[in-house]
Amino acid sequence: MLDKNCVNCHAENLSKGAPPLDSKVVSSSLGNGKTKVFRSYDSLIHKYAFWKYGNHYRTVPEQFGARHSRLYKLLQAGHYDVALNDEEMHRITLWLDSVSNFYGVYEKAGGEAQLRGEVPKPTLE
Repeated sequence: MLDKNCVNCHAENLSKGAPPLDSKVVSSSLGNGKTKVFRSYDSLIHKYAFWKYGNHYRTVPEQFGARHSRLYKLLQAGHYDVALNDEEMHRITLWLDSVSNFYGVYEKAGGEAQLRGEVPKPTLE
């Protein structure tokens, strides 16, 4: 979705402060820096997505996930000429409501596959 709607314009506007949204593999700025993620994820997670909610054991409506995210608000208000369809907006909303995870699986092999651009399949036992 980012490749289709965002990458080209952001690449042209890096010098103007646009966050990079490409799939270059980088060390994550979260945690100890040993985790590899796409540069697009790393550039969005802190400022626009939602990945932590403190030391609380519950979430508060309207203060967590998509409705609290700067990315969701930006896209809802209109971001230049970006026009996401309903499915794309649903995918962004689901990702934000799911604490903006990068990896779709937790097994090492699946994570490595995802970094290669493949769709990882979780191991089911």
